[in-house]
Amino acid sequence: MNVENIEDEETKFRRDAHRYLVESGERDRLVQILNDKLKACDWQHKVTICCRELLSEIGVDNITVDAFVERITPKAKDLVPNDVKHEMVNIIQTTLEKKFNVR
Repeated sequence: MNVENIEDEETKFRRDAHRYLVESGERDRLVQILNDKLKACDWQHKVTICCRELLSEIGVDNITVDAFVERITPKAKDLVPNDVKHEMVNIIQTTLEKKFNVR
């Protein structure tokens, strides 16, 4: 099996997994779990503070929405606790393993 075949299989699996998650409603369930975990760790409040700080630094009239999103997104991702990231990966992995019988 060559590298191209492996990439094709991975691409197909990703497409099939995404389709399954959306069509089965699992994606919505996973999003709700993530939202609950982010609320529990006060993530939104922390992101709001970062947004205010960025706007104070730059000025609301000196930044576009796209530039604002581009600058705040990495900070918001960094504020997600590692245990939440790991737990979500485990939940998604378990869900897909059950559906596709893989490990």
